[in-house]
Amino acid sequence: ANWLWRQDGDATPALPEAYARKTAYVFGVARNTPCGVRDVNGRLKMVGTSQGDGTVTWASGRIGNIGSYYYLPAKHGDLPSTSEYFAALCELLSSGATSGLPSSPPAVRGDAQALPVTYDAGPPTLDSGEAVARGLLGGSPRTRVVARPKRRLEVRVKAMDLRYLTQPVLLGHYEQDPIAGAEALIDRELLDGDLTQRYNLGLYAGPRGAASIVLRVPNEQERRRGSLAGAIVTGLGAYDGNLSVSNLTEAVRAGVLRYLLQVIDVLGKDERELSLATLLLGYNSSANLSVAASVEALLRGVIEANERFRETTLLSIRVSRLDIVELYLDTAITAVYALRRMPDRLAELARRAGVALVCQPELVQGEGLRRRLFDSGNPSYWPRLIVTNDDREDRQAARVCLPASGDGADAGEAGQAGPRPQRTAIAERLRFLYVGQRARAESVVHQRQPGLVEKLVRQQIHMPVWREDFGRVLFQLMLPHDFKDAVRQIERIVLVVDDYTANLPWELMFADDQHGAGEKQPLAVRAPVVRQLAAMQFRRQVRQVQQRTAFVVGNPSVEGFAAAFPDPRRPDAADPPVLKGAEDEAWAVAGILQGLGYDPVKAIGSEQRACDVLTRLYQKPYRLVHISAHGVFDQQHIDGGRRTGVVLSDGLLITVAEIDAMESVPELVFLSCCHLGKVDTDAAADLSGDRTVRDGNRLAASVARELINIGVRCVVVAGWAVDDHGAMIFGKAFYESLLLEGRPFGQAVFEARRAVWNVNREDITWGAYQAYGDPGWLAEPPLP
Repeated sequence: ANWLWRQDGDATPALPEAYARKTAYVFGVARNTPCGVRDVNGRLKMVGTSQGDGTVTWASGRIGNIGSYYYLPAKHGDLPSTSEYFAALCELLSSGATSGLPSSPPAVRGDAQALPVTYDAGPPTLDSGEAVARGLLGGSPRTRVVARPKRRLEVRVKAMDLRYLTQPVLLGHYEQDPIAGAEALIDRELLDGDLTQRYNLGLYAGPRGAASIVLRVPNEQERRRGSLAGAIVTGLGAYDGNLSVSNLTEAVRAGVLRYLLQVIDVLGKDERELSLATLLLGYNSSANLSVAASVEALLRGVIEANERFRETTLLSIRVSRLDIVELYLDTAITAVYALRRMPDRLAELARRAGVALVCQPELVQGEGLRRRLFDSGNPSYWPRLIVTNDDREDRQAARVCLPASGDGADAGEAGQAGPRPQRTAIAERLRFLYVGQRARAESVVHQRQPGLVEKLVRQQIHMPVWREDFGRVLFQLMLPHDFKDAVRQIERIVLVVDDYTANLPWELMFADDQHGAGEKQPLAVRAPVVRQLAAMQFRRQVRQVQQRTAFVVGNPSVEGFAAAFPDPRRPDAADPPVLKGAEDEAWAVAGILQGLGYDPVKAIGSEQRACDVLTRLYQKPYRLVHISAHGVFDQQHIDGGRRTGVVLSDGLLITVAEIDAMESVPELVFLSCCHLGKVDTDAAADLSGDRTVRDGNRLAASVARELINIGVRCVVVAGWAVDDHGAMIFGKAFYESLLLEGRPFGQAVFEARRAVWNVNREDITWGAYQAYGDPGWLAEPPLP
């Protein structure tokens, strides 16, 4: 005080700089603070501002070198007697900071500015000595300013059928997962297929942080009461069974934020409190999340989204009621018990956000709830079996990359690569991870004889005949004991494979029925099997077309191949033979597509040279590309480079680089290649005892990976020798199921395999074709 008294009264007041970190100023808050007198038409009027504490304006109270400012909702004389903020003031005195008081002034509604106003002061109306004393000291004559009520979030659990919802519902969706279960029910019953439409357009949530929102156009009654109906689908990221509370909270926060933004677009910026329904996200699909953990993540995500939206937009639009909806009574009761614990568990988060968390302790029973004695699971759900090379990190083995990707710095032009890529070493250990509904199992199997399965595959890969004994050997050698019974019982499966395990013929596994009942069928004929690739890197901003266009290539000219790709063992080797079966298959597929309303562009026959094929490849955008021809994997060109792709004339290939160059990437690529034998000097090849081996399985895995990397939704590729007649049966059944009957990709592949099996069970074509991609992808909209 003595220091301040000695300062120049005309100078701007300021504390010494050393006091900046030691000083905090707490402003009071009042509706009006007198700040002057103004002559208006010969009458004196008071001038007041809303930026003050009733006695001192905030502007006059600010002096230099004060480290921080806070705002307490009480008038000037009531600041030291507002008991509900004593804890914040004590915290400020002890630590120099507090989260119990706002550090910014109360927001002004809309774009208005807090300008001074003139008013008539009027006579005093104080009726007691105490009131007069309080007024003289700058306090409230009768009562002090009531602290602003906290924002409420009411939460309850409802046991009911989703079809009776009248408010938007929050759903979760994993990457590369089909629309199934409750998500499919809402899409079908409430949204007339709008979710499927976005899914088929490739504009659907999957990665964490992404969200897809469908809000129905509100009717007049809904507009008057400010309510909406629809769905918010938030991305849950990759499906590996490891979804955590923090990850789910992040997903919920992102979904709610996008919903609030959408509300602005539909209903405007007026102050609004919203109701939102949600499922128990993550509970059915992650072994790490209990019902209680799901409830906690939902509440955390909504609270954080409301607070972030308010701080960023300064708008009073928020979710004020959250209904956690569950169909089955037993699970709903469990959720209610978890909800009762949330006010205590989330007390600190609610306090920081200024939220009054009100959790209803009783279950609300709605229409259509169900009671059950057991959970039968979701019949449309695709569990995952993730099989990877457990030696990868230990050995740091280089993966086999397709040289023609055109993405890497070492890739050459037109599919040419630099030095030959190092092969993945033969794995001694495979890691298995099964992720199903509410189930997660992990095991590591140690291969006692590395290379055994690889040798068997190399010996059998050229044989188009199915051998039950070979499938049985694969089943026993490739799966650990803990997984054999699970594989016997699956109804559908997504195989997630890496660069190494993609080369193994999982579809050919055959498991005997231990009880001796039922028909003996291999895995891929008994249940739908679709592959996906681990650690994918997708191309951004993929353009695809919706027109029914297709490009069909069959048995093109291969003249000049022997000169461009010389065989050092056979200098006089001729060009590859004509593939009459591939030509017949291509004509049959073109006829099927044309009959289904497609406009196929054809390059079929041995007179079709490389220039003809490549010219038609870029003639127009295509949705589907079907190729039946010779193929090579990692073949050495005369220029020293190594190339992979479909063989054309003049020593040229169709590689992934040519597909990638298409401005609009096709959604489906069907590659039926007859792979050419080649010399292989790797240690893996030496295990076979034969220097000439077939690498159709490696060609299939490499091409599938690179095609999906560039944005192709689904790939069907032959990894094994196929029969010409079987290939035509497979292609006909596949396209009819996919395009005519409108079935999802995974089911269409299964129907095609069953068709080949039913005609000739010895024809291995049903298992030779490997399907990569999204099992729920639809080429055509579902039938009404």
